[in-house]
Amino acid sequence: MEKKLIEAFSTPFDRQDIYYISVQMDRIIEYSRTTMQSIKEYEVQVDNYIIKMVRELCEGTVIFAHAVALLEKNPIGVQDQIQIIRRSLEAVEESYRKGMSAAFKTSDVMGAIKYHDVKCQLRDAAYFLSYSADILHKIVVRLV
Repeated sequence: MEKKLIEAFSTPFDRQDIYYISVQMDRIIEYSRTTMQSIKEYEVQVDNYIIKMVRELCEGTVIFAHAVALLEKNPIGVQDQIQIIRRSLEAVEESYRKGMSAAFKTSDVMGAIKYHDVKCQLRDAAYFLSYSADILHKIVVRLV
């Protein structure tokens, strides 16, 4: 990606923004991958909170892709998509808090630590989605 950006003569918007979005999106993928590895390695039984976090992260990522596709034809419409992405982050954070509250109420300390690690990785992936949405919002502001 970096090489292609350097070689490109012109882009529809700031090349630095393209680079930053690609880095943030790569981090979402990386955190999602390491979350799956942690679940497997720690032998974590996926609970409803993890499922909800994954669904919200997935939905937010799909909406982000849709928003990027809208960028050229309808930059104003991207604003609505960004708000939906932000609500996905809020939902991930809510599931994280509720899930950790439930884990801390058990007597299984090691289980709570495992759940904390897995849920933090998912929450961090959602933060990177939020950072991507912030960059996208900056692009929309410049285009409009």
